[in-house]
Parts: sequence; C-alpha cells; structure tokens
Amino acid sequence: MLDNISSLEALTPEAMQTDAFLVPPARARLLSVYKPQAWYGAGQYFAPNPVFGAAIDYYVRDAPAPMFG
Repeated sequence: MLDNISSLEALTPEAMQTDAFLVPPARARLLSVYKPQAWYGAGQYFAPNPVFGAAIDYYVRDAPAPMFG
C-alpha cells in the first residue's frame, strides 16, 4: 500500500538531472515517555504518544560501482 507519495512528488525532472537528491523529510517526533510518580485522580488524562521516528528518502541517479570483483 502506498500511503505517502511526497517522495514521488518531490522527484521532479530537475531533481532527476542531479547526481543525488535528498527528499525534504516530513516533520518527525522524538519518543517522549511520561512516567508519573504520583496519583492525580480523575483530573489527569493520558493519551498514546504519536508515532515517532523519521523516514529519509533519497534518489541516486547512477548505481554504485561494485566494490569487489
């Protein structure tokens, strides 16, 4: 399933003319773990953390040369 086409949209004809192209990454989030040490009663609410991490997409025009052989 293809759920994010931003990398394909960023791959313009101008980008394909360069040797390599780094697709601008989307905003990422750090993992933030909250471990309360006290009971706050009914006034404190919690929700799951948002998805964390980042995907880095890039384009390289030519295949690398073999290292051995």
